[in-house]
Amino acid sequence: MQRLGIRKPEPDAVSWVDRMKASDVIVAYGEVKLPRQMKGKLTLEDLKPLIASSMIYYHLMVPKMKRAGLTRLILPLGLGEFPLVFGILQFVKIERSDYSILLLLGIIAAWMIFSLTVLRLYMFGYVKGLFFEADFQAASLVGKEALQGSLGKIRDQGLEWKHPLARLGFRPRVNERIERLQTARE
Repeated sequence: MQRLGIRKPEPDAVSWVDRMKASDVIVAYGEVKLPRQMKGKLTLEDLKPLIASSMIYYHLMVPKMKRAGLTRLILPLGLGEFPLVFGILQFVKIERSDYSILLLLGIIAAWMIFSLTVLRLYMFGYVKGLFFEADFQAASLVGKEALQGSLGKIRDQGLEWKHPLARLGFRPRVNERIERLQTARE
């Protein structure tokens, strides 16, 4: 952990967890949590690059995400509420007519579209990018081939979580991680 620039105690326990994506490894509170479906399928050498990427993500990228959440998520959503409040106040002032109700519904719909767009950009753009950034940093420490090999074994053994909505998640799939590592410049 010292090589990664993380000033936390080394994990001293390992546990196997159900209902976890095969490519996910959680390193928190002095414990390494591994997906149960990987038990006996990957060697310690295969797990090391995944653990390194996870440690970088949870200890270096998550704090970065929390700080960026204010400017990339909270601030735009807060500013987007001004037109909504203004529209509601105008609705209260205007006599109740079909036009005013349609105007209010239009403002509410526009605000919902705006807030969902901001949330989507944050979750699928910024947060997903932090996973890739953690992979790039881990690849520079443990070797690009080692990380690609570990991810490739997960993909080849069919260990990746097969949920119908998994492609809509903000965590990258194994294939996405491998492709990003392949296209990364040395």
